[in-house]
Amino acid sequence: MKTSCCRWLKRLVLLTFVTGVLVVCLAPDWVLPPLARFLDVSQTPAPVDFVMVLNGDPETRPFAAGALVKVGLARQVLLTRPRESPSARSALEPSELEANKRILQARGVAEESIHVLPGEIDSTGDEARELATFLREHKQVTVAVVTSAFHTRRARMVFHKLLGENAGRVSFVGIPCDGVDEESWWRTPHGCAVYVSEYCKFPYYWLRY
Repeated sequence: MKTSCCRWLKRLVLLTFVTGVLVVCLAPDWVLPPLARFLDVSQTPAPVDFVMVLNGDPETRPFAAGALVKVGLARQVLLTRPRESPSARSALEPSELEANKRILQARGVAEESIHVLPGEIDSTGDEARELATFLREHKQVTVAVVTSAFHTRRARMVFHKLLGENAGRVSFVGIPCDGVDEESWWRTPHGCAVYVSEYCKFPYYWLRY
């Protein structure tokens, strides 16, 4: 009986997989854009005390944070310090933290308005823990977390779980990914890498946090 049940379950999983592949192959324009839109839960920027830049894309995220400060939607910026080995970059190449600082200052953010949270981070979860500590110490402040649009759902999930009762003081601002269109992301190698990678990470983060 048990063997028969396992065999039936395997066939069901295989049938589901094959059906999914056929649907994607036959109607990608109908199936795949909603998968990209599902990941984007970004909110319209609103006035906050701080904007927090998540690591991972210094080509866009610090620029967006600087723009929020420039138009008066945020007063100060929070950064985190990625953990990296000395061999990860050349001696002449700035760290991501340093690059973010330079970009923010070049966009008009005063040095005294840029604050680096104390811990070293390896993941979105680490960034959420750093912000959780900050919010416990600063009872009334509000924060907008700036990250890539496709990353907002996973980031919101992790931050809400780790921030607890302070999650209501945090919003998420998403930035479009350069060279990737939600409506046709599967047509380029970069788009496939971005969205397939994000969907692979999502179950792991959901189980871990």
